[in-house]
Amino acid sequence: MLKPTLTALLAFALANQATAEPTSAEFKTEAATLAKRFAQTLKPQLQQALAEGGPVAAIEVCSQKAPEIAHQLSAESGWQVKRVSLKPRNPEAEPEVWQRQVLLSFDERAAAGEDPQSLSHIDETESQL
Repeated sequence: MLKPTLTALLAFALANQATAEPTSAEFKTEAATLAKRFAQTLKPQLQQALAEGGPVAAIEVCSQKAPEIAHQLSAESGWQVKRVSLKPRNPEAEPEVWQRQVLLSFDERAAAGEDPQSLSHIDETESQL
């Protein structure tokens, strides 16, 4: 009788492990992966539009494709994926207070000589990273 009980306990432990909440580090890794996928999907489309139609075409691609990419990644992941800017052309890109503070710190860090390509911020907020 010991064997079936042990098997049941092992199955219960594995089921609990499979449904355990992700750790903060796992959330941060997933957030960074989504941000990278967003950029890797949008960048080639922007580059092509810039090469074929100049800045006006790139702005058009950015305004149409970026929200589509964000929506797709949100649907796939269950996360809210969106772009924000200190100078948004789209009202949906208006940053929340905490996002504005991060963007301002990016500007300060870049002005101080830090490579803009290396700027990153992942932090836990109320049900957000």
